[in-house]
Amino acid sequence: MVGTRATPVHFDGADNLLVQIFGRKKLILIPPAESEKLYYPCLRLGHVHYSPVDIEDPDFVQFPKFKDATLFEVTLEPGEILFIPVRWWHHARSLETAISLNFWWYSMRSLFRMRHPYFVFHKDRVTKKLLNVR
Repeated sequence: MVGTRATPVHFDGADNLLVQIFGRKKLILIPPAESEKLYYPCLRLGHVHYSPVDIEDPDFVQFPKFKDATLFEVTLEPGEILFIPVRWWHHARSLETAISLNFWWYSMRSLFRMRHPYFVFHKDRVTKKLLNVR
């Protein structure tokens, strides 16, 4: 991502290394166990891995469970790398003009932790394919 912008709170279906190249970026992370407090799943957004909660300006009337969510905040400086495990919720905001790189990869661990509807339904088939089991 290049520029000064934010991503809505979401989780990724793979492990992620976020590398900060230039500028600073603030991240808020929330453990997967707190998904209910982020009103997951919210199918009306069109993406099951996004939350309807605005992390920067939460509406506690509409989303009262979010008050009890555990938030971890970190600011990445140039040259720093953050590991974001699969299904960890995160929100990112560039604090200035910034350049970041993401490296996502799937592993057996990430597939087993994945709760995307496709994988819940097809988990056995996908796992057998990865393990080349018939």
